Amino acid sequence: MQPTKRRHHGAGLAVLAVLASACGGSEAAPPPAAEQPAEVKTFCAGIEETTTSGGNNAKLAELLADPPPGLEEAAPELISAERSGTPDSNPQAEATLLRWVEVNCHPEAATADGSAEDRRLGPTADATPGGMRLCSAITGPPPPSPSAGAEPEPLVLYGETGRGDPYGGPMLGVVSSSNEGGFAGDGELTPVQVRDTAGVTAPIPVFQGVALDELGTVVAWQEQGLEVGLYGRSWTVDQRDDLVALAEDLELVDGAFRFPPGSPPEGYEEAFVGTRADLSLVFAAGSSYQIQYYGKGDSEGLITISGHLASEQEFEAFQFLTVGLRRERLRGREVLTGNAWTDTGPAVVTWRDPDGLVVRFVGSGTDLETVQRMARDSPDLTRQQWVDLVEASYDCPELE
Repeated sequence: MQPTKRRHHGAGLAVLAVLASACGGSEAAPPPAAEQPAEVKTFCAGIEETTTSGGNNAKLAELLADPPPGLEEAAPELISAERSGTPDSNPQAEATLLRWVEVNCHPEAATADGSAEDRRLGPTADATPGGMRLCSAITGPPPPSPSAGAEPEPLVLYGETGRGDPYGGPMLGVVSSSNEGGFAGDGELTPVQVRDTAGVTAPIPVFQGVALDELGTVVAWQEQGLEVGLYGRSWTVDQRDDLVALAEDLELVDGAFRFPPGSPPEGYEEAFVGTRADLSLVFAAGSSYQIQYYGKGDSEGLITISGHLASEQEFEAFQFLTVGLRRERLRGREVLTGNAWTDTGPAVVTWRDPDGLVVRFVGSGTDLETVQRMARDSPDLTRQQWVDLVEASYDCPELE
């Protein structure tokens, strides 16, 4: 469940995809937003307009034709590379642009008087784990996935009646989607009928369609123009007939399937109402920042640190698609930690602070002890520490 990679620093002016996230050097933190020079404010506003409108290389080239202080050398190199048809030929100039945007267009990041969303918790620039290299440190979510812009997928979770922690035992989950793809994943499929509609049962998929037998079973089918999935967390394949029978009881309510309001399956009660995005382990919707480390050389290790704002219920929901997490104390905090899918990972440490910031460390191809140590030793970064981290970043492979 680890993506392959090759060396990558970007794609010339196609850095728009990353700028859309970072809107992402200098040796010192810039002044507060109110004190930013006019040319910096103008350039940042242009970057935001360019990226939020879907990306426009011509507009970015126009901005770079009159670069602000700090981009005088990189700007002509990027424009020249684009015009010559070799947009990825100058990764150093591209990295300079990305770092400049992150530092100068987000002066509120990691400031002492900022909001919870402005906090940046992670390693300092001189604390990169052995065998790893710092790839990126950005404000905002990662670059858009192929499904970016897709419609939200309503989700309802049900836990066993009377269980204090619903995620500590068997659960049911219902998700509906108008997007293509379905919910069966790449596991072994068994044909079934749901209300005379062809469907399948399969092991629950967790990432890029990869199925996890230990997690449970899903019934997947199409009905009334929607992809529908009924997840049985900790329900084995031997219970597929019972799960299909429960699927027969689902009703379409306000454009999404669920059990009739007030009538959950016997022995279960409603535990959470949200969207499928709330189940994401790594790329949480609405991330306020993200830091990534990759293994050096041929190592496939990957550690992602991120923060996002969430309610207590939203924070807990991601456990639905995990099997190996437990509650522990770490630096005075209660955290969820463990290997989320198999004995070998991904390794997770995550918690929610009282201000609503959820901090998450996830390591693939990296042992749990390394991830726990990183989480334990990571402070709330000062503004200067965040700038130093950004300045050390952008040595990234390309995911395939």
